[in-house]
This record gives sequence, structure tokens and C-alpha cells, in this order.
Amino acid sequence: MNRSPGESCGGFISTPALILLLILGIVAVAAIRRWDMVLPLAVVCVAVFILVGNGFLTRLLARSLQERAFFQKPQDFGGVSVIVLLGDGHIVERGSGEALPGWLAYSRIERACELYRSATATGAACRLIVTGDDISDLGTAKEPVYVQRLRALGVPVGDIRVEGKGRNTYRQAELTSEILKSERYDRIFMVTSGLHMKRALRYFRNFGVRAIPVASDYVIGNITLLPLGSNLAIADIALHQYAGLARLWIYNALKWNN
Repeated sequence: MNRSPGESCGGFISTPALILLLILGIVAVAAIRRWDMVLPLAVVCVAVFILVGNGFLTRLLARSLQERAFFQKPQDFGGVSVIVLLGDGHIVERGSGEALPGWLAYSRIERACELYRSATATGAACRLIVTGDDISDLGTAKEPVYVQRLRALGVPVGDIRVEGKGRNTYRQAELTSEILKSERYDRIFMVTSGLHMKRALRYFRNFGVRAIPVASDYVIGNITLLPLGSNLAIADIALHQYAGLARLWIYNALKWNN
């Protein structure tokens, strides 16, 4: 299994991790017999689980990541355009051994194809750069997974370029920026999930690339009476984006990024 770890696999800060830390805090407080603190910590733990699982906190976390500008349909494709498609790694099906795009990638692939068709329909030249599509761990010479899907949807192979070494968003931004700077493009469009877009734009900007955002989906979670696992998953992804944004700011402030 090979995935871009920042998008669908959570990160070093996640909802389950926060809840686990609260539980461990309760255990630690109980161990030192600070019984007056056990109940407040337990209440906080349960409240976080309910508010996230019921969708209230999840919506707050998700909405602030997804700006309205991310969902505006591009109209101007003059000159030479390039679409940067941020991948979500791939998974390998057990039975057939077939490599498939990560579960967050399907809407991105479809949106990138739609954008490509819109650009070429105006007569504009358009290229597509796929980043985060690495099949080297499969030990085969197969055509990259995302290229297969794009080609099946009508994108000519000659208009597709693959950056296949980036295993996370920061590395994808670094390597893709080198490709973009080596060629001349009038417009750079970025396609990724709505939750991931803000962090992706910041990372690419860190390497001098200012892209036009085109989000492939909008996710906010559902308000429900009983906690839902899907709300926890969305919150998990959202928290990872906030952690990534904070990490970039801290690293830049401390001059740890090259």
C-alpha cells in the first residue's frame, strides 16, 4: 500500500489521538489520586467525542478550511494552462493485485478531466501534471495509476506529465514547483479536495508557485443525534490540515525549511 500520508491517513494530530490523550490524562490523574480532576477531564473527553461525532465541531473545522473561492468555475484559459492534480497515493486490491487510486483521488481525477476539457474546448493549450502517483513499490513497469484513469477519461497521454516521487504534500509541492519553473505557463490550476486545498496552496506558495484553486469536493459533515464515524473521519482529516499549516508556519519562523 502506498499513499500520500497527509490526506486520507490522518496525521500526528487527529481526533482519535486527542481523545486518547484525554483518556490517558484521566488515567494519569487517577493514578496520582487527584480525584477532583478526574470528573472534569472525563466530561471534556465525552463532550469532545459527542460534539465531533455529532458534526457540530466537525462543521466548524471543515468550513473554515474551504473558502468560497475554491469552488468558483474558471472561465479564462487563454495562453498555455497547466493543471496540477494532487494525488492521494494508491491502494492494491488483494484479489487481483490491481493498483487503484486512493479513495480521495477519484473526485480529483474527475475534476481535473473536466477542467482539461473546458480548457481545450476554448482552443487553449493545456497540460496536466500528476503528483503523488508513485508505483515504484509495486515492482512493475505498469503505466502510473492516475495516468490510466485520466487516459480512460479522454486526456491524451502526451498532455500528461507525472511527478512520481512526492510521498506527502510538502514534497509534492517542492518537486512539482521545479517542473513548473522549468517551463512557461500562463495559468496554473490546482485540483485537490476542498479540505486539502488551503494547505496545498500554502505549501506550493512556499516554493514560489501561486495557483488558481479548483476544489474537487466540498465536505462539512452531517449534524446527527448519534455520533457518526464519518464525522470523526472528516474531523481527523481537517485537524491534519491545521497541523500542517501550523507546522509550515513554525518551520518558516524558525528557518528550518530550506
